[in-house]
Amino acid sequence: MNKEKLQRGLGLFLDAMRPYAVSIITRECPEGRSWDVDFEQKIDSEGKRTSWQMQRMQLNNKGSSLLGLIDNNNLVTFIINYKESVGLHIVPAPLCAVNCRITRWHPHSRGAGG
Repeated sequence: MNKEKLQRGLGLFLDAMRPYAVSIITRECPEGRSWDVDFEQKIDSEGKRTSWQMQRMQLNNKGSSLLGLIDNNNLVTFIINYKESVGLHIVPAPLCAVNCRITRWHPHSRGAGG
């Protein structure tokens, strides 16, 4: 029951965080560049970048919003790259640890299951 409530809460958090993150990324990206292309360049590993590209292609093929690209796996990347824009001067270390735990079991995370 607690896990279900936490999953629901995380889903609500992501639903609220996605438009906020996209608004920050859009504001910071060079004129004429799409937010998703700009953010993709900030992803720190080839595997995550490939996953981002595959998910973008799937969302485009379905005609779905690209807001779904923002998920647990790249919130840390967002915070690190846009920390000044969101009012942080340092990235809280617990955020990284919490993100690792969340991605192990959250059903909407591309990294679910380990």
